[in-house]
Amino acid sequence: MARISPDGSKIAFAEQRIGRYEHFYQPVPGGPIEVLCEDCGPVISDWARDGRKVLIDFVSPQKLLTISLLKLDSHDRIQILQHSRYNVMQARFSPDERSIAFVARMDSGHSQIMIAPYQNETRSPESSWIALTAGASWETAPQWSPDGRVIYFTSSRDGFRCIWAQRLDASRKPAGAPFALYHFHTRGGRRAWCRSTGWICRSGATRFS
Repeated sequence: MARISPDGSKIAFAEQRIGRYEHFYQPVPGGPIEVLCEDCGPVISDWARDGRKVLIDFVSPQKLLTISLLKLDSHDRIQILQHSRYNVMQARFSPDERSIAFVARMDSGHSQIMIAPYQNETRSPESSWIALTAGASWETAPQWSPDGRVIYFTSSRDGFRCIWAQRLDASRKPAGAPFALYHFHTRGGRRAWCRSTGWICRSGATRFS
């Protein structure tokens, strides 16, 4: 998946070549393609606001996916998130770049949405991570709201892959329970309705404000 820098001037992307993943970036109007990393993980997850760093998935010597910060100018790679047992991936900077939301994929086939502090290009230990979900279902694709007070994600907790959200308090801990934002299913062939108030689409999707 390609990622455009916040100012729209560059695009970063990954390609699989000769059994490994290589990362590149290029000016959006066109121009020379620059190499970022020649033996990386499968995904470039996010850009820093200054457009000079990206978050990437990286395969550790233990064959686990980790999250690294990669600098465009020097090509230095700094490992910032690694779990002792699980793959971690899909990292997203918070709007103020004080935190990173990401996914931990568990052995059970479930996954968990997590938040870790972004500590100025140093590794954040597992003890500093905050669990936003319980890890009892498949949850993926975390995204921050523009004000950094809500995390949106895809979850299979109701038996379908729907869009859910989690409000955060000032310390980036969960504020209340996750709530359904948009459903893509119906029940018994009829239109779906859930515990929140909202409006129902005849297409089978339920959207909540």
